[in-house]
Amino acid sequence: MQKYFFILFLLIAAPALAQPRGIPQQPMSLSYGKMLDWYSPTVGDSFRTYVFLPPGYDNSLASYPVLYLTDGDWLFTSAVSALGNLKQDYQVHEPIIVAIGYGDRENKRHRDLDPDQGGAAFLRALKKEVMPWVQEHFRVDQDQLLYGYSMGGKFATFALFSEPTLFSSVMIGAPADGGTHMLPTARKYEPNLRTLRTKVFMGAGSYEHETVDQIRRFRLWCAQHVPGAAITTYTAPEMNHGAAISAVLQEALRVNFAVLQKEIAVPPSTLKRYTGVYVNRADSAMSSKVFLRDGHLYISLHGYGDSYALQLHATSPGTFFLKEYEQNSYTFFPAGLRIRLSNGNTLELNKR
Repeated sequence: MQKYFFILFLLIAAPALAQPRGIPQQPMSLSYGKMLDWYSPTVGDSFRTYVFLPPGYDNSLASYPVLYLTDGDWLFTSAVSALGNLKQDYQVHEPIIVAIGYGDRENKRHRDLDPDQGGAAFLRALKKEVMPWVQEHFRVDQDQLLYGYSMGGKFATFALFSEPTLFSSVMIGAPADGGTHMLPTARKYEPNLRTLRTKVFMGAGSYEHETVDQIRRFRLWCAQHVPGAAITTYTAPEMNHGAAISAVLQEALRVNFAVLQKEIAVPPSTLKRYTGVYVNRADSAMSSKVFLRDGHLYISLHGYGDSYALQLHATSPGTFFLKEYEQNSYTFFPAGLRIRLSNGNTLELNKR
């Protein structure tokens, strides 16, 4: 896997960067990110870290959330690709990505990610060495997020409860050992629950039956012991542990970084006022039909019949969105319908 990873990239020399605390080594640059080696005094070993800066970072003064990834040699490119995919359908608050791996050295993920081995030391290195370095050298906001898959999911569970205030969101992907460690870990650190304000995401493939069941049990336990905890679960359909890697990661990023509309209920009597045929002001040959079906409002976009109509979901009594295209908004006014597109353009349709 590591050999394949390096075939993917053309590495070019980059100007020297400040290193995390430890022995400075020569950093390199990826076509869309930075790659640097650093030595951790806490762990007593070297690591390779990949850093992705969102497009526009260098030309803005904005601050960004930071996504920390375990298994960085494998998950870094997947995370960058997943965010790019999400941008096709959503507005996305892109994070700085900091992915920690081993590069061409021996992979020691079981040592570093297993809480029963060196997981505690790796978490201290993340807290005391990596995170302060990132905060010093990049414009970051208060949102610090952690994602781990498989053994990384086991580590993320440990980090969630042993350091309940360190991350604003912890994403646990298909945790190792079938997730059987989740409840014992929660019970071990139960005194920490009173300070737990972290958003939690948990996901696995549907064919990982034990893991899916343990996630369900874990969520029920948290509902009893951490009332009001923000917990999201996801099951990737018809997938096992390997096939679900990309699906679970993308859903975790969607939940945390995509702008998701909040739907409200609007009575059918109000919705009925918006039904009718709407004609494009710029091209009268283009029209869309809005109608009620089973108490919900639907729109047939130009060129499609009622069979392919899409449901309009309300964010206010007069403003709606489509779950298929969450970036766009649909606002009804007395004379027509205004559609704001993801590219910033606005279309106005007259009600016929």
